[in-house]
Amino acid sequence: MKNKIILFLLLTFLPSLSFGTGLMTANVKVAILSSTNNQDVMLVQTNPKHSITGLACTSDYWSVLYKNEPNYETTLAILLSAHATGKNVDITVDDSNGGDFCRLSRVVIKQN
Repeated sequence: MKNKIILFLLLTFLPSLSFGTGLMTANVKVAILSSTNNQDVMLVQTNPKHSITGLACTSDYWSVLYKNEPNYETTLAILLSAHATGKNVDITVDDSNGGDFCRLSRVVIKQN
């Protein structure tokens, strides 16, 4: 009976959790990486700018990578590598942070 209650609660409340809608933009260059000492974020600008069509975030100037993200170091290493080598990346942003700038949720580096 306890398992049925837990399953019921999961099926009831899990769909209502929102992690934002993701939107991928392909074949962009990492143009600018910016970080300051008083912020826990890395700001990422791509060329061309990433798409935000249909997302709640209102500006495509920066995407935001939060330093407390589980794979922050790996994602930052990919961004730095792509920036240094000029390789194209695919990035996915979502609107889960509720701010003007979209949250960077995925980056894929490609061989040109």
